[in-house]
Amino acid sequence: MTPQAITINSKLPQPSAIQPAADPVAQKVLAYLTRVGQLGAQNAQDVQRIEAKLDHLIALLEAQAQRPALPPAQADNLIVDMARCIYRTVANGKMYWHVRTTRYARHGVALWPDPETLAALDISEEWLKSLPFDRETPWLHKVCIALDAEGKKPKIIGLA
Repeated sequence: MTPQAITINSKLPQPSAIQPAADPVAQKVLAYLTRVGQLGAQNAQDVQRIEAKLDHLIALLEAQAQRPALPPAQADNLIVDMARCIYRTVANGKMYWHVRTTRYARHGVALWPDPETLAALDISEEWLKSLPFDRETPWLHKVCIALDAEGKKPKIIGLA
């Protein structure tokens, strides 16, 4: 650091100056101001990172707000359960998807790949078709399950 003169009062006939090399207090003040400037630059980078994360979070929340609402159903016919895994099987030449949940752990709950359900679950048909046959894929989500009028035939209708 080269010694510089700092003008304190320029209205005096001969401006007073502090020589950093001569005054230890001025050296401390300059060191402090330099450190504050460095911290300001570091904080600016932190603020930019936080702003990027906030932008991402806002985009996720907006996407979730645009999800279609669950179809109207009676409260008695809806169950909220924790999904643990998803798998697909083939029977009689047709593909079926099932989700094992806490309540339906043995056989799972049917998942019909219609566009409304897939949008409500925030998954794509391509992803479903990429699942391996007869092998469970971990899928931890809270799901909403609809039952028919008799309280049978559970079907996943969206995320809870």
